Amino acid sequence: MRPARDTQPALPPSVAVDDATLCVRLRGGDEQALEVLFRRHAPGLCRAAYRYVKSTALAEEVVQDVLLHVWERRASLDIHGSVAAYFHTAVRRRAFDTLKSARAGERANDAASTMRAPERSPLESAVADDLAAVVRAALDRLPERCRLVLQLRWDAELSYAEIGEVLGVTIKAVERQRQRGLKLLARALRSIRR
Repeated sequence: MRPARDTQPALPPSVAVDDATLCVRLRGGDEQALEVLFRRHAPGLCRAAYRYVKSTALAEEVVQDVLLHVWERRASLDIHGSVAAYFHTAVRRRAFDTLKSARAGERANDAASTMRAPERSPLESAVADDLAAVVRAALDRLPERCRLVLQLRWDAELSYAEIGEVLGVTIKAVERQRQRGLKLLARALRSIRR
């Protein structure tokens, strides 16, 4: 018995097919199109991911996660602009999520070790928790860019350069958004104190 034929002809290895054509084929379920896109873009994406995660194995995992995500959502894939830019943005976001998860795990371990040896009294803990809730509420009311810069700096512990890469802005823009966010946050906290 012969296997059923694909609706689209196979991609000959020697023929250069543009990314837009490959995406159309990918939306139709063509695994070979994904393989060509992977071979074409994976080396650059791995280098980009490595800049964030500083681990070759983790960078490769990030790229594989992104391409798996693309394959799983291929039917609704809608890329405006270049495929390379789309992949790089997806890798940057996934790398950031990976860093955030790793740092959250580190903070959880730190918190667990702190819980074993409490250094604060119950009153001090209650006051610190209340203050943290007030700061978090004030932070949530900030303009999106200011809030994002402060969260990336404090929660993800990224440098200004890394924040600039994640957001696609200059270091100066990150510094301005941070300063603006801190002023707005201080103003919000002063109004609560009164």
